[in-house]
Amino acid sequence: MACPCGKVDISSHEIDPRDTAIISVVFNSAGYLGDIGKAFAIESNDPLEPTVFVRFSLKVVNLIEAEPEIIYFGNMHIGSIASKSIRLRNIGKKPLMIRGISDSTQSVETYLEKEKLAPGEVMILTASVRGQKEGSRQGELVLETDNKTQPRVRIKFVINIIK
Repeated sequence: MACPCGKVDISSHEIDPRDTAIISVVFNSAGYLGDIGKAFAIESNDPLEPTVFVRFSLKVVNLIEAEPEIIYFGNMHIGSIASKSIRLRNIGKKPLMIRGISDSTQSVETYLEKEKLAPGEVMILTASVRGQKEGSRQGELVLETDNKTQPRVRIKFVINIIK
């Protein structure tokens, strides 16, 4: 694969006629969401078909559905405080514990009404920011979960501070 999202390995680089080898593909879904299509090439000394492309597709789903998906604090003045609430829903099949929330810009305060979400259950996450420095910036809240498959869920946010 020609991306840092995965790797392809083969059990043997020399294969006798009518013999087999095992090709293993590892895909890292971090940063992906929704329907994904990828491909890799197999090159050989076959004179009729020296390169064969193998395509695969998958669907990457978050364990937590955020609505809205991006927190937009809107235009705010220096010194003012903006708060936004979003709905978080556990779309997994098991209860989910949110162990903590970090913020890439270290400027957003968060409040969760509870830490444990049953499958299908919804809770509210409230995020607040104080306008400190003029300008626009983006960041993400990272929800640390107890799920081994998806230990972190990322929620993007946008802050625009004006005079």
